[in-house]
Amino acid sequence: MSVYNTPARVRFPRSNVTGTRPPELAPGSLGINWPDKVIWVGDAGGSAIRFSRKIDPWRSTLAYYENDIAIFDDDLWVAVEAINPGPFDTAQWRRLTDAARSGVSEPYATSSIEGGVVTQAGTALVNVAAGSGYVVDTLNPAAVDAGFVAWSLVPLVPVAYPGETWSVFIVSPTGVFGTLPLSAYTPAAQRSNVRLAYIRWDQSTGEIVSVTDGRFFGAGVSEMLRDQYRADGGAYRADCALVRPTGGLELMRCPGTVFALQYNRATNPLNPNLVPVPGADPVTFTRLLRTGAAVGAPVTAVDPDRYDAAGVIGNVPVGRATIQYVFMLPDGSQSWVQYGQTVYTDLNEAVSSLQADWQDFDAALKVDYVVLTCAIAVAQGATDLTDRQQAAVVNAPRGPFPFDTASNVNDARYVYLDGSRPMLGDLDFGGNAILNADIDGGTFT
Repeated sequence: MSVYNTPARVRFPRSNVTGTRPPELAPGSLGINWPDKVIWVGDAGGSAIRFSRKIDPWRSTLAYYENDIAIFDDDLWVAVEAINPGPFDTAQWRRLTDAARSGVSEPYATSSIEGGVVTQAGTALVNVAAGSGYVVDTLNPAAVDAGFVAWSLVPLVPVAYPGETWSVFIVSPTGVFGTLPLSAYTPAAQRSNVRLAYIRWDQSTGEIVSVTDGRFFGAGVSEMLRDQYRADGGAYRADCALVRPTGGLELMRCPGTVFALQYNRATNPLNPNLVPVPGADPVTFTRLLRTGAAVGAPVTAVDPDRYDAAGVIGNVPVGRATIQYVFMLPDGSQSWVQYGQTVYTDLNEAVSSLQADWQDFDAALKVDYVVLTCAIAVAQGATDLTDRQQAAVVNAPRGPFPFDTASNVNDARYVYLDGSRPMLGDLDFGGNAILNADIDGGTFT
């Protein structure tokens, strides 16, 4: 290499061949590679140092140098080594941005709403009960003030969308009601609108088939969702995916979301924990015993006449009742109904025993990614699960008591907001004991 002891005359070598780098360049001289859009500058030792390169979309016909930046698939990438023309190889690049995260729904909650229950009022009409609340986009740093919305009872005609079985009934931050097809209910729409209900449509007639409450009541950032996962010990329904009877012995499931840690990592590594669940009408499931043995082929009808008698099929006596449980995979691709294990005197006793029954229930699917969706208290001989005299379908919310009834919850760690059961005793906050604490009606003394 030449040694330069005095300032050199500035020269401008140019190249029209991709990948060409000047072998040496006098100090202060500039070199230009036109196809690569690179400017070189000579340092004090005569070496050509890359001075700048225009950031353009990546092209397979170009050569790239270490630390070059290019746009590929809507993201910025930096080259980790010299790269010859050819296909894009992620091993030769390091991604600097993540465009896919702009569509991720963690955190996905946007609202705190009181009231606003949507009910079906006809084949083309819904009633929206009076409601109010605050709406804020949790991913928008500029949204420092939550918008308050309030409304009275409103009858409305929702919009049906050709080819869309489900639509989402929403209220905007300004209090405007609207309908979106489920396919358009993107993470961006979820963050800027509050969902009040899911509406199922008959595509042949354009009429409303059913309306399912879809309200969501609190913020759910990633850390909170993971904490809930650890507390419950497994996957849970994070958002809707409610199960309801439709007439006869069949069930339907509306769309929603399940939180299952890393369940989506193979298909969606950028958002591996929140799993979208499609609607199903009817739900197809396999009947199970506590041993895990399947009873017959997959079906759509609940069996009210049999139960799990210590691991074998038994007949429910006339007039008695049992409690069956519905489970599914996080993506809704497979569902199971497990037979009840206790025979109750009648349906009312079964309903009042929901919490105690679940505590003693021997679940066949002992894996942390199977989601408990609902319990079905059903009388022997039932023919219609929508008839409260024959059955009661109770969805399982997340939390320590999946089927909480006041008569069966006596845990001193939990109090009622109305003060009807105070919590007395000692509290331990990370080893810092507070003795003889009294929480009564929300007041701590």
